[in-house]
Amino acid sequence: MTKHRSSIALFLILAMLLSALASCGGTPADQTEAKSENNTESTQSTEGETARHEGDSETVTADSGNEGSETQETEAVTDAPVELTGEHAELIQRANLLANGVNAYFSDAKRTAFVLENSEMLLTYSLPSYSDQQIATLTDLEGNPYIQNTSDVFVKMKDGSIYYASNSTKSTSANLYRLGYYYYEARFEEQLFCADVSDRESTALGLEGHTKVDLKSRMTEDGNIMINLTSASKDPYIVLNKVNFSAEDYGYIKITIKADTRIPRSFQFFLKAGGNTGFSEAQSKGFTVSPSEDFQTYYVPIFGISNYTGQVTALRLDFGGEANDSYEIKEISIVKGTGDNATSALGLNRSFLVYPD
Repeated sequence: MTKHRSSIALFLILAMLLSALASCGGTPADQTEAKSENNTESTQSTEGETARHEGDSETVTADSGNEGSETQETEAVTDAPVELTGEHAELIQRANLLANGVNAYFSDAKRTAFVLENSEMLLTYSLPSYSDQQIATLTDLEGNPYIQNTSDVFVKMKDGSIYYASNSTKSTSANLYRLGYYYYEARFEEQLFCADVSDRESTALGLEGHTKVDLKSRMTEDGNIMINLTSASKDPYIVLNKVNFSAEDYGYIKITIKADTRIPRSFQFFLKAGGNTGFSEAQSKGFTVSPSEDFQTYYVPIFGISNYTGQVTALRLDFGGEANDSYEIKEISIVKGTGDNATSALGLNRSFLVYPD
């Protein structure tokens, strides 16, 4: 009997302990059952969402959980500009904006000019021989000129002879010597000082009856030729048919022209001399024409081209540029002389330092 009472007492003590534990941290059976049902529904819902988004990797990735969202937010913060504080913050931010703000390049495939560019302006320097080898234009980024056809250099000898770098019969070479984050040093080298031939005797060639290709042209009441380019992808040119002069007597072509263009353009004279019956690159001479509202005169040396002998029987002028460029030619003449004693023993090299602003 005593043994049974001890068992009953022990049973009651265990029941009381279980009841106390349940009231402190346990979960009622009905709640446990409800939670289990909710978990089942949640699992089914997730599976349903996965089924609906199957094959749509972007949607699933975007809703893939908190960890992915935190990663995206971190990347966005990383890409945002850093706001600096302190004594030199403004200076550092300004330096960062100006870095790599200078550019330099040839104006076209024929390298008729070299362009230096920063955030405010464009400087264009003419390169081919007898193309006014100097600053062709200094403009804003929209092409509005500050100065043009300027900064020529000349040498005056003791005998009174004057030689100009812009009249160089040798093309200028353009080189970049120092390229930094905040500046370029460009050098224009190997220009020769040559005599001015504008006072030499010249003979005008007839502009009437010219042949035209890939352009529009008309004669004005003043006897000028108006030229409008219609396609930059072809080879627009005119041929003067009334040409016959001695290569021994004439060494330059003089052209007076006005150009309505965005930037300096490449031109090229072709001729037939030395018995040649066709035009060729060997018997040609290039030069650069700068934009201008007034007529500009260029002297193009032809005495040094290949086989420049005998009679010159034809002359062709090729135009560089793009559609809607327009030109007005007032005069094309041949000039006496072959360049003898026209070059001094001096040369010219120039350096330009260009900064971002």
